[in-house]
Amino acid sequence: LDPAQLAAELRGYTVADPVTVLITHLGEVIRGHAAELVSRDDVQDLLDNLKEVAPAVVNELVPGVLSLGEIQQVLATLLEERVPILQLQRILEGLADQAPKGKAIPQLVEAARQRIARAVIAPHAGPTGSLSVMTLAPDVERKLIETVSGNGPGAFLGELVEAIAAEAKQAVSALGREPALVVQSALRGQLAELLRKALPRLSVLSYAELGGAKQVET
Repeated sequence: LDPAQLAAELRGYTVADPVTVLITHLGEVIRGHAAELVSRDDVQDLLDNLKEVAPAVVNELVPGVLSLGEIQQVLATLLEERVPILQLQRILEGLADQAPKGKAIPQLVEAARQRIARAVIAPHAGPTGSLSVMTLAPDVERKLIETVSGNGPGAFLGELVEAIAAEAKQAVSALGREPALVVQSALRGQLAELLRKALPRLSVLSYAELGGAKQVET
């Protein structure tokens, strides 16, 4: 290290060389746009590779139960929500269990997320494995359900986004990391989509996914 870098480290700063900064930035950009990069051909390659080690789940699901396009939509949504898809076998098992009950993409996504709950929450856990979360008051959650179903005031959504942003900012100052927002499974997908533009780094989890956490701090 040169004297300037050494002085910076002694003051508690993290020193990174330009190459590391560039690689980190490119990785963040790719993760942010991964959903746009997954084509049907990519999904077919993933399924072909998985079929060599777990043929039963692939044969059960494709093409008789779900189409390649439906699986692509599920994987793209997971990536858009920054959920890793490395556990593809477990994701497909979740889809196979859910499909007989309903094939709507939001339902399939929730089933996939719950099947890999540990992987979903792992990036948000602290060094000790504890997960810091924010929750909505019951009356707020009830009003949100009414709003997204078309029976509540639309202005409420804007106020809610502002309130969540303010609470998240306070939590970051107190904890040093951004907490996740936890809501009912029926709300999670819609709320995550609503918040994505205003708060792209805020993760929205469902209560059904918290079982994968060692400890939850609300």
